[in-house]
Amino acid sequence: MGRISVLSVLILLIFSLVGIYFLHAITLLNYQNSQLNNAWNNVIIQYDARATLLSNLINELNSESAVESNVVQQIKNVQLSYSTIQWSDDLMNDQTSLLSFQVSEEQLQLSIENLITILNVKAEHISDKELNLAQDLYLNQNKIDQASSEYSKLAVNYNEAIKIFPNNWISYFMQYAPKAYFLPESTVLSNSNNFFDF
Repeated sequence: MGRISVLSVLILLIFSLVGIYFLHAITLLNYQNSQLNNAWNNVIIQYDARATLLSNLINELNSESAVESNVVQQIKNVQLSYSTIQWSDDLMNDQTSLLSFQVSEEQLQLSIENLITILNVKAEHISDKELNLAQDLYLNQNKIDQASSEYSKLAVNYNEAIKIFPNNWISYFMQYAPKAYFLPESTVLSNSNNFFDF
């Protein structure tokens, strides 16, 4: 009878330890998933901020009666590049779609860089409001780069984590799938010459 009791205690102890191990793994995986979603939301916030700044700057420039032709052309280039951007939350779950987004995004960054360069050259002939919007747009690109980089680091770690036992089992039952991440690329604005004196 005593042996049976000891065996029962050992079995109960083993199951308890296994349960604690799985519970810890679930908690850690949920935490990583939450971190990843928060990082993705931050990426969205920065892109939304860029869209607002870009719209305000273009509207401000278009409101002038005597905008120079090269500025007008560059505005059109920016608008054309922006029209190719297809953003959705599904990008987080599709690496191919996210890569396509990055290709369009890089072209938009180049168009914005060219517009900012032109405006900086003509700084004496544009309003303080336009110059401030251009500066904010320049700074926002760095925020986008930082947010995208942070998200991608978390996504890579998360994708590796869900491959490992017991996370692979947990991911299967909780329907956690690998996440897309931004592939490394040269940062257009941060690698350019400083357009403004801060």
